[in-house]
Amino acid sequence: MPKDVTHGREYVFDHAFGGDVWNSGNGITDIYFPGADTVGMQSFQKVPYATVYFSVSRMEASYGPDYAYTIASLCVPAKVVFDLP
Repeated sequence: MPKDVTHGREYVFDHAFGGDVWNSGNGITDIYFPGADTVGMQSFQKVPYATVYFSVSRMEASYGPDYAYTIASLCVPAKVVFDLP
């Protein structure tokens, strides 16, 4: 199972995993952003089979008590998991 590990990123840019017509990103399954505190619009648009892992404490600090809903909405169609410290 492929794994993408990204350390030290504070902001996930808009369309960061947007892919293109020829390479849609279907092979990416796990993406880790332990240091991210902001997620751009449609960042994971072309990675439909990906699971994106974020830190609960960083996302809650940035987005408030509704962080889970907000981040899940920004990451569609990727699945989001909040289990990093």
